[in-house]
Amino acid sequence: MRAHKVPDMAIEQRLAAKKVELIGELRRILRAVRPGDAGKFDGVGLLIEQVCDPKTLTYELSPVRAASAFYAYDLFRKVPPNEQDAYTLLGQNVQRLLMDIGYRGNIGTYQENMIMGGTQSEEHAKKPYIPVGILEGKLGVEETRQARRLSIACTAWDTYYGLTNHSKIPVSLEPLDEEGRTLRDPRPVDMEKLAEAYPGFRADKTTFEQLLDGCAIPGLQSIPAFPFRRPPV
Repeated sequence: MRAHKVPDMAIEQRLAAKKVELIGELRRILRAVRPGDAGKFDGVGLLIEQVCDPKTLTYELSPVRAASAFYAYDLFRKVPPNEQDAYTLLGQNVQRLLMDIGYRGNIGTYQENMIMGGTQSEEHAKKPYIPVGILEGKLGVEETRQARRLSIACTAWDTYYGLTNHSKIPVSLEPLDEEGRTLRDPRPVDMEKLAEAYPGFRADKTTFEQLLDGCAIPGLQSIPAFPFRRPPV
């Protein structure tokens, strides 16, 4: 299902039906939650609304965000024991819908994961420009391409680009070649420009490469100590 890229009537109808089903189940579960705690699940309802809306900006969603929404602030313990299995299944169904749309985990490369500050296997350092899911045989190249087109960007420590705020900034998830290697190193992304340019990409008026080129911040270059740094393109 190619939702969140070029919405068509069939996709919109399916998403609308899923929204009714998922929101209905959440409301049923919340009737068993203490009244004072029910409002703490607003983030879960918002997530479901966004997943089921074909106009949602794809980079605002991810399997990780979905898991965080369902279990933020120890929400699971606020669900009565007799409804915890149903709540878990609801979360799994939302994750399954994201998978149907094309989202995947492990789409980052060793290089990308390093600048994000994540821990990973040193075995992956032998091929730092190929996403981990491909290296582990869990994802195909085209499957990973689609997932990266949906996510568009990840975050990296700004110090890798010569800044000193010691905070995370958005950087591009670059396209892959036929072997699954990134075509270039991650570039800092202007999220306001991305939001402006995204409708054209969603309507297939621009390519993924053109989208990233138009949103990259040219003044921010990676430092010499950037992991597995390649010459700027």
